[in-house]
Amino acid sequence: MKKTDTFADRRKEAEAAKARLLEKYKTRPAPDSPEALERAAAIQARNAAQAERDAAAAFKKKLKIEQQRIEAESAAAILHAEQRAAAQIKKAEDEKARKAAEAKAVVDEAARKALRDARYARRKAKG
Repeated sequence: MKKTDTFADRRKEAEAAKARLLEKYKTRPAPDSPEALERAAAIQARNAAQAERDAAAAFKKKLKIEQQRIEAESAAAILHAEQRAAAQIKKAEDEKARKAAEAKAVVDEAARKALRDARYARRKAKG
């Protein structure tokens, strides 16, 4: 706005702006014109392509989640198998130690009986 603008100048500019806007609206193509139909088809194609990209992204995300779930399950299964194997090894070691203790007890008992029998035989030989 210039300092020399008057009310009449501003009013003429406003009327010209309204006229330009009205002209722009009038020159817009009709909804059933080939241009409008072409533009609508382009928008529809763009929307379909976006929907396809969204579906592909959702599928990739679902696939990644499924892969992570499978990896977690396999890791848990491996851990469980390792724990079972460790428990079996410990059980076998305990069994081996128990049998070794039993064998030592049998050997000790046999040695004790042999000493007792030797003492008994010496006493009998003396007397």
